[in-house]
Amino acid sequence: MPYYSLMDNSRRTAFSILYPLFSILVFILRISEGRVTRVPDIFPGLRSVSILYLLSSILAFTLTGCSTAPLPPTNLSTPGWTVQQGQAVWKPIAGRPDIAGDLLMATNTDGDCFIQFTKTPLTLATARISDGRWQLEFGNDQYSWRGKNPPPTRFVWFQLPRALAGTNIARNWQFQSTTNGWQFANHHTGETLEGEFFQ
Repeated sequence: MPYYSLMDNSRRTAFSILYPLFSILVFILRISEGRVTRVPDIFPGLRSVSILYLLSSILAFTLTGCSTAPLPPTNLSTPGWTVQQGQAVWKPIAGRPDIAGDLLMATNTDGDCFIQFTKTPLTLATARISDGRWQLEFGNDQYSWRGKNPPPTRFVWFQLPRALAGTNIARNWQFQSTTNGWQFANHHTGETLEGEFFQ
């Protein structure tokens, strides 16, 4: 294949990756400067601050997720794991309906963790920390991000083990114990998670 053809393909590939990221960055800057006063119709019912937070997270996850290999499968049957199962109600972001499902959280003596939220027959979210790395998946591995520790503070799944262990959580989250369990709330995005473990 001619050299110039290889160069053209490389440039097209780079452009297809960088242009969407640049567009997101420009939109974030326009919101922060007050140039965007109305949230686009593709995000109905969300405040501009929620969109800013969401797009910033997408941009950060895209950049960090491109250079980190996926984590190997987690084997919860190996020694050292403590597994808890229960139920939870999750609101992903302000303006979206609540989602009720089953929650599994496993932690081990090395500081690793595995959190999975499911609504039969679907796996809605899976968050993992292992060997100094983190990984977050939505759906059945339809959307996946990963990187090196510390994990991002944007999502509640990485805050859950810390809160239940009595460790400080990120400032943008509020945690409290309730009569029947516990509750998280992020007032920047409207995301909430309320649940309890039975075993």
